[in-house]
Amino acid sequence: MDPSISHSTHLRQDTGQIAGWLIKLLLFIFIGGALLIETAGVLLNRGGAIETASEAAEAAVFAAKSGGDPDEAALTVVKDKGGKLISVAVDPNARTATVTVRKRAKTLFIHKIAYFKKFTVFEATETRKFPL
Repeated sequence: MDPSISHSTHLRQDTGQIAGWLIKLLLFIFIGGALLIETAGVLLNRGGAIETASEAAEAAVFAAKSGGDPDEAALTVVKDKGGKLISVAVDPNARTATVTVRKRAKTLFIHKIAYFKKFTVFEATETRKFPL
């Protein structure tokens, strides 16, 4: 150790290095956590859109089979799940109902960046057969 540098000066330098390291670590954790939350929101939105389309197709099938309005049945399900109904198609010959739903992910900042905006919206189409 250099005798011209006091012990307290070494402590201040060490403390400054530790504080700098802790700040970098906290920034890394914060940014990593934010990215993880954003990614999870987008991935969960995909699953939610598929699930909503599936449930809306089931509702449309049962409404069509019972003489009700398949569009209205699908719309009710989609509104409850927080999506947008794009289309409902009932084919009585094939005995199927096909529903397309669009859902937008709830994100903190990805939806504000033009390039990433396309990843926050997902459309899902599901087809269900009429029960026998």
